[in-house]
Amino acid sequence: MSSVTMTLSSAGNPDFGQYAPLSPSVKIVIGKTDLEEAMRLMIQYARDYRNEWELGGGNWTNPIVYVNKVPYAYISYNMRAWATVGNGNSWEVDSVEIKVDDWRYDLLKEKEQSIA
Repeated sequence: MSSVTMTLSSAGNPDFGQYAPLSPSVKIVIGKTDLEEAMRLMIQYARDYRNEWELGGGNWTNPIVYVNKVPYAYISYNMRAWATVGNGNSWEVDSVEIKVDDWRYDLLKEKEQSIA
């Protein structure tokens, strides 16, 4: 069981004359829970935030997901989770994708069940 946190925010895109964030920062905290479920939820929150504020790739800040206050992953604009290496203030991005069940699969299954 892990405590998982992430802060969602945006940046202005200088290519479009934007020099201030386009949205407020939002901190997401998920208490003690299964890590896979927490990552699914974090990706869902990130997707909702990106869509609600109509953020483009130049506005996306790759939010860091912390597990028990240690950097665990970041979420890229395409809603994929990528592992980090290291801990505390000394970490870097790894090129290893963290596979998380695709939320669309669950929606398709629900839709199929409602039709049947």
